[in-house]
Amino acid sequence: FTFVTPYVTEAGLDVLKKLFPVLPEGTEVVVNDWGVLRVLGNMFAGLVPVLGRLLTKVKRGPRIMNFLDRLPKPALQHLRSTNLGVPVYQKFLASMNIKRVELDNPLQGLDLSDVPNSIRLSLYMPFVYVTTTRFCLVANCDIPENGLAFPGSLFQAKRL
Repeated sequence: FTFVTPYVTEAGLDVLKKLFPVLPEGTEVVVNDWGVLRVLGNMFAGLVPVLGRLLTKVKRGPRIMNFLDRLPKPALQHLRSTNLGVPVYQKFLASMNIKRVELDNPLQGLDLSDVPNSIRLSLYMPFVYVTTTRFCLVANCDIPENGLAFPGSLFQAKRL
């Protein structure tokens, strides 16, 4: 069993702190938020952290395919690389007891030649994380009580 967590607010961390004690010792917890990783390390050492796709830096986006064939080799190499090849980052992951990392399968492919064998890798297929936000400018913009609409205009954002 693997428990996957999203990126969270402080309120979300509080919810996870209530859920983690229910998980059996040795359960993998995929972390997609540095705060979740800290909570695991400080309070739930019996759970096994796994670095999630949101913290594994891979260049994403379907528009990359529009110019991939015109890129010089070093640029293509950059687009296929991850942060897992950086030695100081590898040391950090080891210090946080992360032995497995989740990856997307981006359209441009991946070059994992600089990732040490000590880091196990999991590949999500066929879907890829592209981007998320907690703020959507147009969500419910037609409902004044949500604070996103204002008289005479369709769009006005309320600071959340």
